[in-house]
Amino acid sequence: MLRAILFDFDGVIVDTEPLHWAAMNEVLALHDIPQVAKEYYYENMLGLDDRGLFRDSFARAAKPLPPDLLETLIAEKSERFLTMAGRDNITLPGAAEFISSVAPRHLLAICSGALRREIETILQAAGLLSHFPVIVAADDVQRGKPDPQGYLLAMQQLQDSHRLSPPLQPADCLVIEDSLPGIEAAKDAGMTCLAVSTSVQGELLLQADAVVASLREVDSALLDELLNK
Repeated sequence: MLRAILFDFDGVIVDTEPLHWAAMNEVLALHDIPQVAKEYYYENMLGLDDRGLFRDSFARAAKPLPPDLLETLIAEKSERFLTMAGRDNITLPGAAEFISSVAPRHLLAICSGALRREIETILQAAGLLSHFPVIVAADDVQRGKPDPQGYLLAMQQLQDSHRLSPPLQPADCLVIEDSLPGIEAAKDAGMTCLAVSTSVQGELLLQADAVVASLREVDSALLDELLNK
């Protein structure tokens, strides 16, 4: 039985990946670290949180990355990202409509590698924040995707906030993702996963239980099919 839908954020609800890539490169340039090509970003960094992005970039440049510098980089990137995100409507086609349609029937949560203030600021602007009683952001976990920690925490927070009976289980949860690390995290958490091919080609996402091009394609029949697999 489908009781909860857990959404990734970037690439599922909003088209922010190009902004994350650009903001990261602006910050790397400030610290004399080589720029990350867009192809490398989408092939190797998609689904990583900011810690993962900067650790990968500094490692490839063979440069040390002390913890205090890492926190500075994350803060600098967030400022640039929010400035970029505030310029346009970046909600993906069909996302707002899908969220509004499932919210009355299912518990909703977000599990994302983005920072909480980024998620809340963008959702508030899109009029979607009230649909998500639980948001698990990069700030809330020690290990980002592909580790399942974030999705398990989101499920537990839904359980705690609603005092559900019987308790919410992984089998009751559908995850919607757009990246391989996200799909791996969902599957390792024991949850069903629907992939949206907004960031990478659908044939690269076949580890998910189903793949769609857009949330416009998702209806109650597909949701029932997924949970009955």
